[in-house]
Amino acid sequence: MAVSDTRLSDYTHLLELTQALLALARAEAWDTLLDAIPAQQAAMAATLRGNDALSNCPADIRAALTALIKQIDTANREVLERVTAWRTQVSAILEEINATRQNGKRISRAYGG
Repeated sequence: MAVSDTRLSDYTHLLELTQALLALARAEAWDTLLDAIPAQQAAMAATLRGNDALSNCPADIRAALTALIKQIDTANREVLERVTAWRTQVSAILEEINATRQNGKRISRAYGG
């Protein structure tokens, strides 16, 4: 298999993993998403290590790789947006729980409970 074919295969695999993360984020399957992130990160690291050979690829292969990278980037950005929104929601819930706990302690001290 030529280097360019391997690169296309690697980036296609990375896109598939990233789209799977996006599907999980859209479904709000946060635990499964968090479990799946290391595989995507490992694939990304492995794929990026091979980028030194890309400068010698034919123009059509570089164009295909560019398109894959743009799709990966778009999906990653949406995953990040959704995870950030989820984190904000979780943070608000935790703050509310903490406030409720603090109020409970104040009431207990005030009424000797």
